[in-house]
Amino acid sequence: MYRERYSEIAADNQTEARQREYEALDRVVTMLENAAAAGAGSDELEKALGRMEALWSIFLDDLCDPFNGLPEELRGRLISIGLWIVRRASEMRVAGDGDVSGLVAINASVRDGLR
Repeated sequence: MYRERYSEIAADNQTEARQREYEALDRVVTMLENAAAAGAGSDELEKALGRMEALWSIFLDDLCDPFNGLPEELRGRLISIGLWIVRRASEMRVAGDGDVSGLVAINASVRDGLR
């Protein structure tokens, strides 16, 4: 009985964690979409990029943790995606680029994969 109750709690915690990750990615996608309308060099774009980088920094820290429970292949793919996202944000700032379409697509894809 104790094991059943613990497994239910653990499953609930994982479900809640996935929901929080989904919501955080959804906020980033919305911010990026709004920033696209505001254009390159806008405060909205800088805020969206900053929020996205902060979120992916958290994800990358967790993905690099040896106790992360995700399969190694999936972790590796997500790490690659996260590194690309951070690098792309930096490139956008340097180039004054406002095209967030790739960032929106990838973040939305990861978000939707959490469902």
